[in-house]
Amino acid sequence: MQGTASEYNERIEAVNRERKFHQVRFSIWTSVLPLSSLILESCMYIVFSFSRMYQQNTGVQLNSLTAEWRELCEKNIEIEAVCAEIQNRIEQLRIEAAERYGVPFLIRDQILSQDLYLRFLLET
Repeated sequence: MQGTASEYNERIEAVNRERKFHQVRFSIWTSVLPLSSLILESCMYIVFSFSRMYQQNTGVQLNSLTAEWRELCEKNIEIEAVCAEIQNRIEQLRIEAAERYGVPFLIRDQILSQDLYLRFLLET
């Protein structure tokens, strides 16, 4: 009987040790979980802060590039307008030169459209 009692006591002690082990383990986890959630929240705050900062910097760069693009488009429009004025002036000079040298209207238009007017002037 003593053997059985001592065997039961050993089993009870083993169960108590295992229970105590799990209690300690559980208490460690319960003490670590708030700390880990605090670390997780801190990490998330840092990531979101960097993300917000990156988006703000990207927005500034986008606004700068948009302004630069607008300026380039305006310059391009101005250059096209000047080129059109120059082309019109060249056509006017060709017409004046054709009238000055007495080239008939139809021949003058044909010469202007074929861009042979300079050859015509050099030949006369």
